[in-house]
Amino acid sequence: MTTLPLTRRVFPASVLAATVSMAMSLAPTAAADGEKMRLVCATSLEEDQELVLASRAEGGGWRELGKVVIRSSLTTDVLPAKQGELHLAVRKGGKLESICKFTFPADARHGLVFLKANTESKTYDAHFVDPEKAGFVKGSLLILNLSAHEGTVSLGAAETKVPAGERALAKPATEDNGMFQMQVSFTDESGNVMNCYDRYVSRNPNSRDMLLLLPSAETGIMAMTLPLFGEFE
Repeated sequence: MTTLPLTRRVFPASVLAATVSMAMSLAPTAAADGEKMRLVCATSLEEDQELVLASRAEGGGWRELGKVVIRSSLTTDVLPAKQGELHLAVRKGGKLESICKFTFPADARHGLVFLKANTESKTYDAHFVDPEKAGFVKGSLLILNLSAHEGTVSLGAAETKVPAGERALAKPATEDNGMFQMQVSFTDESGNVMNCYDRYVSRNPNSRDMLLLLPSAETGIMAMTLPLFGEFE
């Protein structure tokens, strides 16, 4: 059996706190009613990239809903949204140019939009998740596989397989001390189990956690964990 080196990306608590604080200060405040969303940026085209959230207006123009600054490993504050086709655009020469398009379903009230930079096309791949329909409650872990491999995620004694491009919801099986071992692996074409991530973590029953499986040239899959605090409103 061939085993690849473990990949671990650690962000100090002070850095995470500063990132979340800055994102909340830059993001517009959603209205009390209407659709709402959060962007979960796994990888960005550039750091501190200012984007305009917009929809198409009658006549082909743009209706701007707000602005947001994104960077890698960032979850934004709540943003105003609108059902239907939405865009993330950059402003060039006074005009908007869409670099990401996704659909906010007509039957959704809240949304999580996961972003992954496409460095070849200089755009973003977007994956929309309705947290209510997905059952993304406190104490659960939302797994989104954006890699090209079927990932096997072990959360203590619980094991979940997540095909490429799909998602799954899981709850960790904790030990008596409230900790559990999180492992990520996949099986290559030769049948070898490739271990990509292995660490002990504590479970917070008051937070929703996200595990993103991203493509990696070194290990096949790079695992990224992000917490989601607060309500979706």
